[in-house]
Amino acid sequence: MNESGSRLGLGMRLRLLRISKRMEIQELARRSGVSKSTLSRIENRKACVKLDNFIAICQALEANPINLICGGDTWNPAEVQL
Repeated sequence: MNESGSRLGLGMRLRLLRISKRMEIQELARRSGVSKSTLSRIENRKACVKLDNFIAICQALEANPINLICGGDTWNPAEVQL
């Protein structure tokens, strides 16, 4: 993720990563075990992601959870925006 990624919410970062991997939301639901409706609500900031779902989503996307939370490759608590 680039520097502007840190300004995006977690749901939008998940969506952008999913799209960058050319993965439909149905496929992410299948791979993660998280329902399509829950994923949609997370991506659209209608629901908070539970830790167990977040881990499953990260595994399905082959993503580093810290990078998704922080919006980049480094840990800077001042830039974290969930």
